Amino acid sequence: MSSSLTANVAILTTAKVKDTGACFISAAKKDTGFKLISRMEIFPNASVLATVQNSSEHKLFNNSESGQELYEDKETATLWQPIGGFLTRKNRAPTATAGVLVLAKFTCIENEKAVQNLVKVLQTYCDWVESNELTTYTYCVMTSQTASKEVLLFERYMDLPSVKTHGQTKEFKSMSETRAEALYK
Repeated sequence: MSSSLTANVAILTTAKVKDTGACFISAAKKDTGFKLISRMEIFPNASVLATVQNSSEHKLFNNSESGQELYEDKETATLWQPIGGFLTRKNRAPTATAGVLVLAKFTCIENEKAVQNLVKVLQTYCDWVESNELTTYTYCVMTSQTASKEVLLFERYMDLPSVKTHGQTKEFKSMSETRAEALYK
């Protein structure tokens, strides 16, 4: 794991919201009239997470969200631990703005060994990205004890051309093939 990985806890909150046509969100599933939204919050440790969740500001925010009756179902929150890659680059100040954010979720339908194989492939590739793609600001692998067959990959890029360059490298193509194999081992 890279020394630039400083957080050890993240919360991914997901909710199904009514499609009012007022927000620009892509539907993850083809459910008519509903969209899926998510919020990723990253904290340096569980103590800071607890402090934030117990703050009056956090409670006020959550109460105002639920008071708008936008959610179709109850919001779900999953605790994730960064286990590889980087949230910020070594010896560099965190980059506050990124033009593109990507949150990829992999579900291993086979077994726990498939999760371990996938994590290993992604961690190896994260090291390459950190050394070679300066316009990739974050490339972080996360797992969860409560979602044991899932792996998250949180990515932040300077802009759209950076994403395109990332996807065109021979290393990305090789990792993608290896990743697909890892999911079914």
